[in-house]
Amino acid sequence: MAKKIKVSRKKIKKPDEFITTTDRVIRYLIANKNLGYAIIGGVVFVLLVLGLVNYSIRTKKHNQGALLAEVSTILKTPLLTELTQEEIARGAKFYSSSEERNESAIAKLNEIAKRFSGSGTGLSARYQLAGLYLEKGDADQAIASYQDCLTQLKKRNLTNHLLESSAYLGMAKAYFIKQEYEKASEFYQKIINSNVSPEPYLAEAMLGEARTSIKLGNFDQANQLINQLNSKYPGSVYSQLAQLELAQISKK
Repeated sequence: MAKKIKVSRKKIKKPDEFITTTDRVIRYLIANKNLGYAIIGGVVFVLLVLGLVNYSIRTKKHNQGALLAEVSTILKTPLLTELTQEEIARGAKFYSSSEERNESAIAKLNEIAKRFSGSGTGLSARYQLAGLYLEKGDADQAIASYQDCLTQLKKRNLTNHLLESSAYLGMAKAYFIKQEYEKASEFYQKIINSNVSPEPYLAEAMLGEARTSIKLGNFDQANQLINQLNSKYPGSVYSQLAQLELAQISKK
């Protein structure tokens, strides 16, 4: 049986071997109280700052989301003609016209775009703004807003084919409204000639380009695009609209 040997601290020449790193730190801080308080205070301060930064980021994201939700609420608010007398009597919120409702949404989106310029929220607001301007028939404002979106994508080094195609399609429609058919064709072609144009933007661009070709008198090109559309999207709404365009060509 192995014999146990009892070793006491007194028999060890180097007592430091029994002291852990934590013990040494604690003893040092006790011996240097002011320094210890400063270090502890510094650690607490750093933790507080990190906590406040994290809270600020979460609060900011929440506020941005809440503002965009306000826009959605505005656009979903019914018109006066859509409510019953009973709903009106209960104090239901409404807008007198779609124009008034859109103007309210545009004002809120402009506020968000300026307040959160350079952020994803600001970019989202700009896209919604462009769409509302297009719906309103304000082609110049729509073009400017879509161009601003493309500029922001470039500044942030973002490659998003969905957003790019959306902006190109919106600009093409705006130029079509302005009867600047050559410029409209330029942006429709950006989508058609791209290998990464997502659906349904490609179908809309082909139909739009066919309509633009008709306006420019390029009936052969329009006919070719419509046939391609019928072949690529048989039975779709785009195909049905293409048939109407084809009928118009036949009357020429």
